[in-house]
Amino acid sequence: MTANHQAKATPMTDVVVLGFPRSTYVHIVRLVLTHKGVPYTFRDLEPEMGSASHLALHPFDRVPILQHGDFTLYESSGIAIYVDEAFEGPALQPKDVPHARA
Repeated sequence: MTANHQAKATPMTDVVVLGFPRSTYVHIVRLVLTHKGVPYTFRDLEPEMGSASHLALHPFDRVPILQHGDFTLYESSGIAIYVDEAFEGPALQPKDVPHARA
């Protein structure tokens, strides 16, 4: 096992996806988590969109938002990269050839 694999998070609890069900970007994050086998809970933010509590989580007033323990991340591409690197499971992108990722 490489050092990269040893650094991956083993507890897969307390992952929360915040957004609203019809968002394409929220669907992408949920598919990434499902593909990696990461259990998560979903919190519908639609009633809170634009509120101070939502802006505290995402300063651009958008979704999705991912919370993993005390770490919060927004933007679907950043969330996908984080999930791929933080959790065990099938790789979402090539690891050994940088130009293959492009």
